[in-house]
Amino acid sequence: MKRLSLIVAILMFIVLMTTACGSPTAKELIPVKLMLDWVPNTNHTGIFVAQAKGYFKEAGLAVDIIQPGEVYPESRSPPAVPPISA
Repeated sequence: MKRLSLIVAILMFIVLMTTACGSPTAKELIPVKLMLDWVPNTNHTGIFVAQAKGYFKEAGLAVDIIQPGEVYPESRSPPAVPPISA
């Protein structure tokens, strides 16, 4: 009888734990803009791997990776620098 009670208790525990781990309800992704410190390099590998494998979406994030060169449109010219007179 004790053995049967132990088996029932273990099975109930397993059922409770697996139902608690159910899939989360559909939720809206939180938009995040992540600006790199410079051009993509080996320091940013984890960021790009996480985006490619969908880890950000699993965490509920919609990550937009921005490179510093993308901040201003290419059509916009930089401010003119006055020539240095000698």
